Amino acid sequence: MIGAVFIIACGGGDDDDDDGGGAAVTATEDSGGIEPADETEDATDPTDVPGNGGNGDGGSGDASEACSLLTKEDVEGVFGVSMLEPELIPLPDVGSAKVSSCSFVSGESTDSLSITLYSASEAAVIEGLAAGACENKDSAGVGDRSCWYSEAHTEIQMQVGGNFVDIFVTTVDGDSNAITMSVAEMVADSLS
Repeated sequence: MIGAVFIIACGGGDDDDDDGGGAAVTATEDSGGIEPADETEDATDPTDVPGNGGNGDGGSGDASEACSLLTKEDVEGVFGVSMLEPELIPLPDVGSAKVSSCSFVSGESTDSLSITLYSASEAAVIEGLAAGACENKDSAGVGDRSCWYSEAHTEIQMQVGGNFVDIFVTTVDGDSNAITMSVAEMVADSLS
């Protein structure tokens, strides 16, 4: 087990036990643990994040890649509406995981997509995030391990190699299940 509390800074789920304020992923470790980054620290500059290598032992990318996982055109194709340019949102590290988020917002509707990427060189960190996030959740069947984090099927959390990804979709007229799954498949392909 992994010893830390990881806060997924994204979405909010539609679970009965969720107050809509975001999802918390909890994992514990007997071997001393991973501590979340001090909240008083400045957010990591995503351009300074080193790559983690792709040898299967750790991350195949780094957190600065959150906005490079999908193009604006990819997202527009899935949603069927135009999107503004993606916005990279640097976030503080969580323990040894580098974190960033990318937001795609439509200029013509309330549709939006948020992708938060956690990358770590220690496989146990990412495995712990996935195990904690997906405990008692329905499998989404994408990536190495994934689950529908919200009952409304607007959020998938998944592990792909040495990366953990939170995908949160907001759509009024679109099929949230199909959009979220399509985005998750494209992100998994990008990280493979």
